[in-house]
Amino acid sequence: MRMSFEVDRNGASSMKKGTEKKSQIKAGRGTMTRREFVKTAATVAGLTAGSSLFVGGIAPAVAQRKVQLTYWSRDYNEGDARKFAAEFMKIHPEYDISVEGLPYAGMYEKMNTALMAGKSADLLSVSLPWIASFADLGFLHPLDRFWERDVPKADRDDYFPAGIAYCTFKGQLYGVPWRVDGNVLLWSVDAFKEAGLDPAKGPDTWEDVLSYARKLSLVEGGKVRQHGLCMCGKPPTLMLDWFMCPLVWDLGGNFTDDKVTRSLMNEKPMIEAIKYTADLNAKYKVATPAAFNYAWSDISPVLAKRATAILFGHQANFPIVWKITPGMKLASGPYPKGPAGRFTRADGWCHAVASTAKLEDVWPFLLYLQDPMRQAVLTVGAPGRKAGVNHPKYDVFRKDPLILYALMSGAEIAIVRGCENHPLGPKIYDEVGQIVSEAWEGRISPEDAAAKAHTRVNTIIKEG
Repeated sequence: MRMSFEVDRNGASSMKKGTEKKSQIKAGRGTMTRREFVKTAATVAGLTAGSSLFVGGIAPAVAQRKVQLTYWSRDYNEGDARKFAAEFMKIHPEYDISVEGLPYAGMYEKMNTALMAGKSADLLSVSLPWIASFADLGFLHPLDRFWERDVPKADRDDYFPAGIAYCTFKGQLYGVPWRVDGNVLLWSVDAFKEAGLDPAKGPDTWEDVLSYARKLSLVEGGKVRQHGLCMCGKPPTLMLDWFMCPLVWDLGGNFTDDKVTRSLMNEKPMIEAIKYTADLNAKYKVATPAAFNYAWSDISPVLAKRATAILFGHQANFPIVWKITPGMKLASGPYPKGPAGRFTRADGWCHAVASTAKLEDVWPFLLYLQDPMRQAVLTVGAPGRKAGVNHPKYDVFRKDPLILYALMSGAEIAIVRGCENHPLGPKIYDEVGQIVSEAWEGRISPEDAAAKAHTRVNTIIKEG
């Protein structure tokens, strides 16, 4: 009887007779399982050094298991991700890890398509708002069992609550945050001084925002040389993430009810928020009109070149500004408050494991990356864990009282509400963002924008 060995991707051996697998092998009058046969063959081969054990004229191959992993990181930290993968493989030589950095533009579409086809990387860097959608479709492994087994409670408590909230869907954990962003205001110290404003004190309310912006806007020769404010809206969801959400929540409103069963877009706080936002551009002309053409990285040069005075941003904007204008004096503070309080929306990134991967293989490397100091290296904002801000890269914030608030990027007070943790959230925010951009450009009134968004959001909810 002719037999040959196969070693599958998990290192398990099997035997074939022709194309039919056999679970047992006759050995005289007894039987041996596949595992017993392989163990015996390996032992005999070891005892007969220099010779081969043949079964049916074919030498068995007893291969050492090699764990092959693929890892999709963000493009901006691909170099550090490769370095950490190399360090891990040096400690664990049985691993072979390949790393590919993905740009944000088109990343959701690529990841969603790959996950749907079962062809994604094993370990994924996933934007926190995408977790609910991917988990709902069964694309990700729940991590609770390993998380509770291998991560001490003190370490679990060290994560920013908003990051864990984002990664939890229907009571199960599907990701481990390595970056959590809140929102901060940052501004030019010189611009404040020139306008007679105290650079150590930013606008505290949304009324202050407009008042400050009007004082900080500079017009020369009929043209605006410096706008008071700058926001980003490319893609339009960024305008919601970094501006509209805090404003709407501060006014006591929301985009949908907490369970995302109906739209709240036609209620007073939302109409007021759209009107306030559009008026900054169309009526008062204190905000950069190209806001919906700015990605988050585009707004830093606007501040660095003094084309604006105040930026609605987060910690990652600071190093970009300083790279363009070395030594530029900046200050920071919390987002403004409204009648209902002071809120900012959490955002950021986590590591998740594709459901097609073998979780037992991926988990050791994922755990290695969750060290707070490694998180600090990977992120351009605040790390997923509070201990990560002890990394030397954050010393610049600790040493300057004017930017100390930005040390944690507002992550300690950022929140997650209904849409943020729902599979329909990204679609709702994208649709609303498109409509708000129409109001911003004056193509539709704030009231009509709210009504249009209300109808569209209810349709999205109904269609699921």
